[in-house]
Amino acid sequence: MQHTSQLRQFSRKIGTIGLLLLVSMGSATSVIHADTTNKPFQITVDGAWIQGEGMSFQRNGTIMIPIRVVAEAIGANVSWFPKERKITVNKGELNVQFVVGSKQALINNKEEEILAAPEIREGKVFIPLRIAMESMGATIRWDASNHTAAIESFLSPKDAKEQIASIADKTILAIKNKDFATLSNLSSREHGILFAPYSYIDQKRNIIISHGKIAEGFDNTKTYLWGTEDGTGDPISMTFESYYKRFVYSKDFASAPKVGYNQTLGLGNSLNNVRMIYPESIVVEYYFDGFDPKFEGMDWKSLRLVFEKEADTWLLVAILHNQWTI
Repeated sequence: MQHTSQLRQFSRKIGTIGLLLLVSMGSATSVIHADTTNKPFQITVDGAWIQGEGMSFQRNGTIMIPIRVVAEAIGANVSWFPKERKITVNKGELNVQFVVGSKQALINNKEEEILAAPEIREGKVFIPLRIAMESMGATIRWDASNHTAAIESFLSPKDAKEQIASIADKTILAIKNKDFATLSNLSSREHGILFAPYSYIDQKRNIIISHGKIAEGFDNTKTYLWGTEDGTGDPISMTFESYYKRFVYSKDFASAPKVGYNQTLGLGNSLNNVRMIYPESIVVEYYFDGFDPKFEGMDWKSLRLVFEKEADTWLLVAILHNQWTI
């Protein structure tokens, strides 16, 4: 499948625990090499592991991370200016600017001195984790025993649950009961609902059903090309009803034993890019950790509902089916 192939290529290129934004520097840029025996930190964004080949490292107690992976994971953008050896990171009205080798940074238009200067290793720019994340509005929880930095990119799970739980409950029940009139009322008037058969969102391939069309439910008999099958690459060509039964309510998710609010529960090998597409969303995940013991949890499934705020109301903008993929 195309997104799986992209993920494999992506994983080969990014750092093992890369976070915030991986930048390719070009051959003209000098590279700073420094050996370190410090144990690398594992890093998660909203519960999803950030993995790859290059590693984060500690320098004088400061965690340094390579720059592109997480910027996108938390909905930020990065730009590299090779002549000035300058990196800028932007997320909405928030912006930071770093210069390789300098402890002077521009944090939301205010000059500040940071603990460690950005440096380049093997073609990647590394910057201090905490200042990069917190300046983008994210928070970090440290688990020293597991050497893990858990990053919450938007709302914490607790805050997200407080804001969305009642709406999410109505939405999952509407999905279960095939109550398409209610589901339509809970969806975005402007954007409709995007449907992705796997956790990776492909905006060029995934189908968006409009707010009005959702209300038709199974009376909408049009055949759509929803994407491609993982592993085989075969087209997923189905009516809305067939897709719904296989890639929406394939299990009784309303009775799922685990529900995560801005927390990734199902971790497969398909890239989770929901935060790149919907940076200020609340994601509610209904998760089964497996059904048949012989599969040792590899048969897990989950359904992710993505909500964005329009005016003062949280509305459904995407439904993502998730399971282990090849």
